[in-house]
Amino acid sequence: MIVIVRRLAAVTVLLAGLAATAPGTQADQWITPTERGAVSLDGRVVVRVIPGESWGEAEGFKGAPTGKHAIARFYRLDEAGAAFAQYREQELLNPVAPVVFAIADDGALATLDNWHNAGYGPVLVVYAPTGEVVKSYELKDLYSEEQIAQFPISVSSIWWRCLPVVPAIEPNGALAFVDRLSQRVAVDLATGAVTFEPAPFPCAEE
Repeated sequence: MIVIVRRLAAVTVLLAGLAATAPGTQADQWITPTERGAVSLDGRVVVRVIPGESWGEAEGFKGAPTGKHAIARFYRLDEAGAAFAQYREQELLNPVAPVVFAIADDGALATLDNWHNAGYGPVLVVYAPTGEVVKSYELKDLYSEEQIAQFPISVSSIWWRCLPVVPAIEPNGALAFVDRLSQRVAVDLATGAVTFEPAPFPCAEE
């Protein structure tokens, strides 16, 4: 059944969920993951992510129960601009939840990190508008061993992203953020290609 939600209510609820995306700089103070949402730049596509239950797949949770992964539900604004209708649902690679996610105007989805496990497993995943995985990266696919050794490590995570910088989709359709090496990381959501260049400012967490 197609779920219809009124535009104002949908956007308000989806934006409200963004306040609880990533944990603070105190690496191991994670809150319980909750359902959260994101809106495309043009405001016509929204996605909600429902946390999974497969803690046993997370680093440091050996022996914990395994089960459903996180689920993403996609909604599109109708032609009249009055309501959103759910048009797709899919399971994500995240056992519990992504830490950050963003949706493009065409419905492409990018996720960053795993809840309570930043830096472990698939740290960057790009999904096509149809749901196929375009690219899935672990840290070793993006950085050398020498670079990874420079990232701070806590009990739960490898802190490779510059947390004060919120990842965002730019008008050109690329997801951009800054890493702990003070590099601007740009992800082409059409191909999954990743490029690095010096950031316009140093990471404040260095």
